[in-house]
Amino acid sequence: MPDNNMHPFEEQNGAFARLRQAYSALEQTRPLRDLGLSTIMVNHDVKNYMAVISGYAALLLRSKTLEDKSRRMIENMLQAVIKLQDFNTRVFEISGVNQQRAAQVLDLGLIISSCVDTHFREQKPRFSLQSVSPEKSILIDGDHEKLELAFINAFNNSLEADAKNINVKIAAYNSTALIVIEDDGVGCCSRQFSNLFKTFYTTKHNAGAGLGLCIMRSVIEAHGGGVSIYSKNFPDQKQHGLSVQIVLPVNKKSAVTAVRPEIFLARKELNNTAALLKKFKNLRIIPRIVDSAENIELSTQSSSAGTLVIASNVLVPDLEREFRDNPAVKFLIVEEPYEEVLFAKGHGSNRAEHLSEDFIIRYLCNEEPPSVGGA
Repeated sequence: MPDNNMHPFEEQNGAFARLRQAYSALEQTRPLRDLGLSTIMVNHDVKNYMAVISGYAALLLRSKTLEDKSRRMIENMLQAVIKLQDFNTRVFEISGVNQQRAAQVLDLGLIISSCVDTHFREQKPRFSLQSVSPEKSILIDGDHEKLELAFINAFNNSLEADAKNINVKIAAYNSTALIVIEDDGVGCCSRQFSNLFKTFYTTKHNAGAGLGLCIMRSVIEAHGGGVSIYSKNFPDQKQHGLSVQIVLPVNKKSAVTAVRPEIFLARKELNNTAALLKKFKNLRIIPRIVDSAENIELSTQSSSAGTLVIASNVLVPDLEREFRDNPAVKFLIVEEPYEEVLFAKGHGSNRAEHLSEDFIIRYLCNEEPPSVGGA
């Protein structure tokens, strides 16, 4: 029962907190996106309560005898209702992302550009979109409305983090579309990473309910894809912000760049081979695992498609000795300067980057790294 002595605004904030706790409890039982009908019923009831509160508040504001202090309190009530409505809508969005509808053949670039034009018109100068597809058109199978929802949440996450530049790059390699959303926002530290996709988790004060990235990942996974996030907030990188990297299966008719080198993962002295393998799995690439340079046996395709060997610094002398007369073999040197964070650099290079899906593809295709503001 509500406390009769409680201020109305405090009561609405309390109701918001209790609703958040209730949804969190439900999530412990099963994911929110699977709640389906239960969420629809909750959504309906919350809307009714909000309509009553906002209706009475609007009537009170019409009073000519209302003191300024009371008017501000009622206006705060209305702001709480708006906040609760946004929260409720986001929870409802999660519940519906796995509902299957007939897939359409969609142009990925058009989805993203129309999303920016429609929903981020005022912030459009902050966005840049680059396509590295051979024919400038990457086709995927999916639900336009839900994919647009995923990108809305991704872009909102950047803008809420005060990003001044949001660079979006799309490309297609083999059977996979890669979307890289890189910003120069405040970013986050490594200890926050394990929580980024948790429902209701947020690093921002007074911005969002912690559902944006959860919604985005749910939509992408429902389309058979995956999402990885990388921080730029490391002292020696002299940057800040996030790189959100999304992979989606492409339509069979889509124009793609073929990337088919032999890839060997030399696991000696590598501490996190599982994380490495996951990045290649996202790109539909399966590397061959060996223990050392001596165990690498090149096939006849090596001379035409090339070979990439991923190894630690410890194995570099062995690799140089083993393949010094074979220019088709490239080395990717893995570093682990931070706990559970993988960096890599090409053989002979002094510049290390996140060992991400985008970095792997750029290295295989000899592409230059993207340039995003931030210092």
